[in-house]
Amino acid sequence: MEKFNLKTAASLVPVMDSTEESVEKIIDSVELYDCCLTETSCKKLLASFVLKTRLTKTAKLKLKRDYDSCTDLIKDMKLFLLTKKSSNSLMTQLNSIRQNDLSIADFGSKLEELFTDLTISQAKSNNEAFEILRPINEELAVKKFADGLRNRRLSTIIAARNYTDLKDAVRAALDEELSQPQPTTSNSILNIRDTGATLSAVSSSVLGDQLHVYEDRITINGIGGKCSSKGYVYLTLRTVDNFTFQHKFYVFEKLPCKSEGILGQDFLDQFSSITFDLEKSLLKLTVGDKKYFCRYIEYLK
Repeated sequence: MEKFNLKTAASLVPVMDSTEESVEKIIDSVELYDCCLTETSCKKLLASFVLKTRLTKTAKLKLKRDYDSCTDLIKDMKLFLLTKKSSNSLMTQLNSIRQNDLSIADFGSKLEELFTDLTISQAKSNNEAFEILRPINEELAVKKFADGLRNRRLSTIIAARNYTDLKDAVRAALDEELSQPQPTTSNSILNIRDTGATLSAVSSSVLGDQLHVYEDRITINGIGGKCSSKGYVYLTLRTVDNFTFQHKFYVFEKLPCKSEGILGQDFLDQFSSITFDLEKSLLKLTVGDKKYFCRYIEYLK
């Protein structure tokens, strides 16, 4: 393709809206079409087409009225129309990120986004610098992925394999998670009760050493007085019919009630209805047309 074609340009280059994503799509489309044009006059026509028909009024005010090349136009679009992300802020986020309540896949995606944005910010539109920085930052992202996993056993396994590709580390973590033994009736059982509390809590005496406690100290008031938490954990809960789900529990050395844990309102709000069968000691949880029964709630170490 050598000549500028108006129909081709109109179908290839999208119209800008209020999002930065639309700016990025315009830049990608212009770069693609610009590579197909050989004559300088055609490249200038493409730049003019984008300026006149594809940008918002606000965007036009931030750019020049005319550009001799698409390269210069794209450079200014990146400079004036895209938000500059601070490399220091991105590095701080990368160093402090944890899986928390994210799935392994989502945690990996978030890390990939962070290390890519960090590399772009550090490279400052220098392609050679980008290629040098990318593997360095990806290696850091792999380390933070292993360190930030909720499951400490899984964290140790991934760290020991010394992955250099984040996608390989994420895939390995997913495979390991699937290969872990399914829970049996010999698993530890928590006696967890609904007390009307706002937050869910668990006694530290029933937790295994391998569970990572995230630091977050809060104080609750009970009949026995005030209690301060050590932090919180994510427990994988299982009903008697083998339905599993994860929930956040604050960890206390001693609870203000005679039980090993407390089901708070944050847990109960996940279900459309909750009923009790005192004769059979069953708790029925309903979500839409699905029903789950708990006699005790087991946790998987």
